[in-house]
Amino acid sequence: MKSSIKYILWAPVLFFFLLSSCEVKEIKEYAALKDQVKIFPDYTEITLPPNIAPMNFSIEEKGEQFQVKISAPKGDPILLKTSKEVQIPMKKWRTLLSQNVNDTLHIEVFVRREAKWYRYPVLSNFIAPDSIDPYLTYRLIEPGYRYWREMGIFQRDLETFDEQPILTNRLSTDEYKGTQCMNCHSFQNYGTDRFLFHLRTGKGGTVFYDKGTYTKMNMRQDSALSAAVYPAWHPSLDLVAFSTNKTSQSFHMNNPQKVEVLDTYSDLVLFDVEKKKLIPIFRTDSILETFPTWSPDGKWLYYCAASNLPSYTDKTTHTAEMYKNYTEVRYHLMRIPFDQDTHTFGAPDTIVRIHNTKASISFPRVSPDGRYVLFTASAYGTFSIWHKSSDLYVVDLQSKQMSSLKAANSKDVDSYHSWSSNGRWIAFSSRRLDGQYTRTFMTYFNKEGIASKAFLLPQKSPTINQTLYKAFNVPELSREAVKTSYRELERVAAQEAEPLKK
Repeated sequence: MKSSIKYILWAPVLFFFLLSSCEVKEIKEYAALKDQVKIFPDYTEITLPPNIAPMNFSIEEKGEQFQVKISAPKGDPILLKTSKEVQIPMKKWRTLLSQNVNDTLHIEVFVRREAKWYRYPVLSNFIAPDSIDPYLTYRLIEPGYRYWREMGIFQRDLETFDEQPILTNRLSTDEYKGTQCMNCHSFQNYGTDRFLFHLRTGKGGTVFYDKGTYTKMNMRQDSALSAAVYPAWHPSLDLVAFSTNKTSQSFHMNNPQKVEVLDTYSDLVLFDVEKKKLIPIFRTDSILETFPTWSPDGKWLYYCAASNLPSYTDKTTHTAEMYKNYTEVRYHLMRIPFDQDTHTFGAPDTIVRIHNTKASISFPRVSPDGRYVLFTASAYGTFSIWHKSSDLYVVDLQSKQMSSLKAANSKDVDSYHSWSSNGRWIAFSSRRLDGQYTRTFMTYFNKEGIASKAFLLPQKSPTINQTLYKAFNVPELSREAVKTSYRELERVAAQEAEPLKK
């Protein structure tokens, strides 16, 4: 009995001794190095959200031992004895960021070589005053010109590393397992009460989730060029704008662009979700209209338009002419007024003309305050995701000035972008790491309309960005998690699509 009492009395002391022996002591004696430490991802001189998950990184330097100190003006620093792969404790990271909003975060990397400690110059990053929407939805797919074996739409909690599948083609219907393509996922106004995506091949159709109800529609009718694509929910009404595109693609043998996707004809349509009816907006052969998107007040529909080649009148030779002259096709940024009471459109207006930019515009997205239109500008054509010239631009609708998101852009493809609901963050796809795979990057867009240096989506293990042979495609931010049931989506994906009402 006495021995048991002694053990109980000594247990807290022993626990404190073991805890103290595991504590990381700050390195006081070291030699300063002049060269910047190499880390992956490049989390240096960036602006980060105060609610982002730990930005784990790898130290790409030689050494026998490593130690990292992460500090800010307020709160306790995070001290880590680490391997080359730095894993930052979630709780301590969250506390440090929350205590230092609108201030600077410092990272110090120490390396031990031949029994001596060295310290690299301090890395500094800024903690923004604005949070990012906590959820990011994207498609994971093999590079676009390969046959897909496994793809899916996934959602990531940006405040943690939790990733959940919304639907994958590996677990869909047995008849079409591994062959169905799913794309063009879209939310209404940054919420998840309304959600849609397309299924291609096999039992294709557009799957709608509408406040608990699941529907699969055949978005093709005789008067349209094709099934509806590139969806844009009206911010408040039961309406979705789509484009219908007659496309062709070619593969280059000696061209870094690899793939060229051509719209030989394209129009815009409006889908009434309640009435299940498709209504034409434009039906023209001489003009190529595509990529619809709404203003946040729902009073304007923005889109891209180009003059079709003269050969459009002869449909037997038109596609061949497009292949010969595809570098001559360039798209303007347009908009058309919309009457929300009568569901009618007015006359088109040109916002940015291509002769002013010497480029082609695609994927316009209007900022939540209605002031900016964010888009991709590339040298020519419509499918900018394979054009190395693709960069992100904004046009200020107040000043009519267009500017590049210079600090966020790269020498490779930057495209497929979305705003956060507060208008301060942009998520986009970029091939900057290797020129092959698109990965998700984020940039802070301040009140002056200037973007910061972009940073790679943080992962629990930073090497995932180098070893996952999947492309992150069409990143969409939302305020809340998707409410859909995987099993219900799987069920509706197996059904035949419902025809449109006439």
